[in-house]
Amino acid sequence: MGFKKAEQIETRSGQMRMFNMQKPKPKLRAVTSIPNEAAMHDRFNIHRNMAVPADSLVAVHFAESEGLESTSGSSGEEELSIWRHSNDTPIGFGKIYVEVRRIAGSLWALIRPATPT
Repeated sequence: MGFKKAEQIETRSGQMRMFNMQKPKPKLRAVTSIPNEAAMHDRFNIHRNMAVPADSLVAVHFAESEGLESTSGSSGEEELSIWRHSNDTPIGFGKIYVEVRRIAGSLWALIRPATPT
């Protein structure tokens, strides 16, 4: 769980606030993302620190496996359009195949284009 850069600065600031506003809440984020050559060629990239959509299999597995050290994982298809840039535009369109599991307490996901049936 984490914040985007501007939220991180805001939460760490000791400055008093003029208006009573709620502090941002941490979200599940992609800490590291390593695209392969094919993904780079297709301009498919999950950006570092990108918020993981609540409807994604990644977020669902995270919630269901909270407190576990390791899991056998889960997988399935989802729409790429649920993944969004910080300006709320989709990072792309089409089906993606997601595999996710916990290994040694960390959540790992492999995301690739879905194979047409």
